[in-house]
Amino acid sequence: MVETTERQATGFFTMNKNSLRLSRITLWSLVAIYTFALPYVIVVYRAIETHFSKEIAGKVPLIMILFLGVVYTSLGFMMKKGMKFMGPLVPCGIIAFILISLESNPNKQIHIPEYILLSWLVFQVLVLDYRGRGIFILVFLITSMLGVVDELAQGIHPDRFYGWWDMVINTASASIGVILLTGLSGQAEGSWGWTSGLKKKKGLMGTGLLGILGTVLGCVYLFKVKATGDFWGAYPVWLLGWNGLFTVLIPVAMFYFYFGYARRRPVLNDRDYSNHYADQITGCLWVFPFLAILFIINTIILFVALSGCRFT
Repeated sequence: MVETTERQATGFFTMNKNSLRLSRITLWSLVAIYTFALPYVIVVYRAIETHFSKEIAGKVPLIMILFLGVVYTSLGFMMKKGMKFMGPLVPCGIIAFILISLESNPNKQIHIPEYILLSWLVFQVLVLDYRGRGIFILVFLITSMLGVVDELAQGIHPDRFYGWWDMVINTASASIGVILLTGLSGQAEGSWGWTSGLKKKKGLMGTGLLGILGTVLGCVYLFKVKATGDFWGAYPVWLLGWNGLFTVLIPVAMFYFYFGYARRRPVLNDRDYSNHYADQITGCLWVFPFLAILFIINTIILFVALSGCRFT
């Protein structure tokens, strides 16, 4: 009976508890590895330029976009979705065409397939535990925020650059990935009942809001740092203190919530416990990934300040 409850508590998965845990660890690790590998894709691109030609390298983004379109179409037919799944290809093609028209540099165009893939990967890890509506919104937000992490990581590399236009391309490309996901997955089942669980996460949400404001200001001031080449002359000390405070508050808040909630866990029957647990996990997916990403962003800002590296 315990084993059944564990299986219900994770959202009625057919996989057992150990398989589910392994899937979570594997997929979240892949999301992290993929994100931190993005700044190094340029190495592969430049290798293609060196060993072949700039013309061939310039066609790589379009080839990858077309390849992902073929993958999407193949999956749709394999899943027997009918012809309705072809509909999302139209708006996605329009968005991709606009991005390519506005950005002629293939180095930037490569972001389009990169973030389509990232959105698909984020969806795969979230769908393990997510129950109810709103998953596509969450995929879009997480993927877009990971795009900011990518740009910050590029800023601390001597031969890469931190840019707002890249963030726009990343976000638009994330939207392409999400639109395609809706074509394959259809309308999410369930309700918005999980939102009631957010009431028990007020401390975490308050910490997150504090971090979002400081993070947005930090990202804006980093453009001044990039322009002047002088961190301490362009970045306010009070904001750096804010960033530092946030990096301390996040692990403390998450630790308190995890162990505090475990002690206050209500006594419910199997079915109610399963529904309650599923709602709580879904609510956590709307809080914990954002806190983790904000923590990484603020940590990078602190690294730039304390290491003395030139932010470009």
